[in-house]
Amino acid sequence: NVFIDFDFPERSDGEVILMNSMGQEMYRKTFSNVIAENLETDLSGYPTGVYMVILKCNKEVMVKKFVKN
Repeated sequence: NVFIDFDFPERSDGEVILMNSMGQEMYRKTFSNVIAENLETDLSGYPTGVYMVILKCNKEVMVKKFVKN
């Protein structure tokens, strides 16, 4: 499983996207009017490889890569 935790200084709208190394979207979760959120995503059905978690909030984007074994 992948755990995604974020905490904003003010209430925000945005989305979390999980993409594989081929650029295919595997998961998307939108949120609105939140300050903090804890997401858990089950990756047991996904193949091993490199993935990116993309967090878009207001006009900012944060990208983190990880490897699923």
